Amino acid sequence: MRTILLCIGGLLIFSAFSTTSSFSIVDGSSRVIPAELFQYYLDLPMSTTCAPATDITLSGGPDSYEISWGEVEGGVNYLVGIQNPGSPRTDFIWSTTNSISFALDAIMEEVPVITVITICSGGGTSVGTNQAVSPLRYIDEFVLPSLSEFDGTIVGGLSSIDYADGTYYMICDDGREPIRFYTADLTFDENEFTDVTITSVTRMEDRGGIPLAAGTVDPEGLRVDPVTSEIVWTSEGNVNAGISPTLRTTFATGVFVREYKLSPKLAVDANTGPRSNGSLEGLSVSHDEKGFWLAMELPLKQDGPAPTLEDTESPVRLMYVDRNREISLQQYAYELEPVAQPPVAPTSFSVNGVVEILAIGPNEFYVLERSFSSGYANGGNTVKLFHVDASNATDVRGFDSLVGADYTPVTKTLVFDFEEIRDQLTDGVVDNIEGITFGPDLPNGNRSLVVVADDNFSAFQPQLNQFIVFEVNE
Repeated sequence: MRTILLCIGGLLIFSAFSTTSSFSIVDGSSRVIPAELFQYYLDLPMSTTCAPATDITLSGGPDSYEISWGEVEGGVNYLVGIQNPGSPRTDFIWSTTNSISFALDAIMEEVPVITVITICSGGGTSVGTNQAVSPLRYIDEFVLPSLSEFDGTIVGGLSSIDYADGTYYMICDDGREPIRFYTADLTFDENEFTDVTITSVTRMEDRGGIPLAAGTVDPEGLRVDPVTSEIVWTSEGNVNAGISPTLRTTFATGVFVREYKLSPKLAVDANTGPRSNGSLEGLSVSHDEKGFWLAMELPLKQDGPAPTLEDTESPVRLMYVDRNREISLQQYAYELEPVAQPPVAPTSFSVNGVVEILAIGPNEFYVLERSFSSGYANGGNTVKLFHVDASNATDVRGFDSLVGADYTPVTKTLVFDFEEIRDQLTDGVVDNIEGITFGPDLPNGNRSLVVVADDNFSAFQPQLNQFIVFEVNE
């Protein structure tokens, strides 16, 4: 038994009940929202205030419980925070009624701390809309026709996107020649997304000015270095061919500049190192612009198993590389979610991994996770955007393996689940989203956020060159 703190409108109530490690919402008037948006609600207009609640009760057990409280005059929404002891994550439940019911999924030694906050009307702010539940507001989608041609190349496999000096840059995930990246103009405002125009293609070279050969690289991430204006890009390598992942820079003309020295843990080996097609997927310029952050798609072989439908310990490494010293410095562990859904055929393919990282502050990031399960008419992708904070995480650079190791991972909080907009997208498809970047400010002054999908050239099933734009409500 452990005391639970109920804090409602400033009134503190202490209670105690059985212990739980997880819960599920029972009633339809409630839903879980990301913990980081707690601050969003605290930043509502000052006129959004209310009086303390009364008549707080806790009932039920041992498998399900209900917390209820007296209605507050003017109260229109309520937040209930639940944090499991020993976990960095806090989940918040938003409710339109003055009670919540939840079922316990498991029993643990300690109970969560529960916090209830009443939000009242007064400032004209509506809580419970998509805009209030997430800092992102979906604007629109644009689909570039599949297998479009530009300057003798097929436009597809767009696995990364970056915005710099009014231009969008996108690398092509195609191991065949020419190894290339594109530039484009995107036309949108806060109401609609009307056009994507490819403006150039650049063929990238290896050392000595020779074109990169087919099969030697597997391009994944691309950023424009704001200090040097060079193109920074990652290759997953080719594990089956013994080719290790790389971080390189080229001039905007495609001419080779340098290759960075990476951690020896990324070297291909039979028992350690990266998994096939699960290596350097994510890339971001650091917030201070002094280096680059890399993200593995899947755990290194020595760090744990790839995710399954079950909850596994599957940490991937986020790695910082200093631009000037050209070496890998900090490394942090990021725990992957389980695979979202089983493949239609039990023996078919499924995976979940990190597909992109975007620095948004010192040791803070947006991280895209993409789960894929084969056999679904809607593409089989489940895509989620997380806010990640590495401020209190352990630097695991010196850990040869993360299995059984004592470390603190980064904290992660769900920011946006693309399931929320699936029915607004072409054919109900959330495609293989792999790239993310901040775009220009919108006419209303808010930032834009753009994501792009890698259509794999529709090699396995029909896919979309899908672009999606959001408004960021900061």
